[in-house]
Amino acid sequence: MKSQQRKKTDSPASRKKILSKTLDSTTYQWEEYSTDIELAKRWGLSDGTLRNWRTRGRGPIWSKFGRCVRYKIADALIYESISTSHNGGIA
Repeated sequence: MKSQQRKKTDSPASRKKILSKTLDSTTYQWEEYSTDIELAKRWGLSDGTLRNWRTRGRGPIWSKFGRCVRYKIADALIYESISTSHNGGIA
């Protein structure tokens, strides 16, 4: 009897059902990343400039996946907003 019950709960269909419930109830938010080349192109810089910034601790927050450097798009946008200067006079 136990082996029959085990087969019912361990069937691929029941595992798929459990997995879908787990994924539906869990809220994962995937971060979108940009390469250093893409970010440099957006900002009109060379990728070497971003590389220099990384070694000097400047620029936006970056992550490394194996040998690949990536920037979270959200972090790059935050860096843009705090790096923007307003060269207007005193109002």
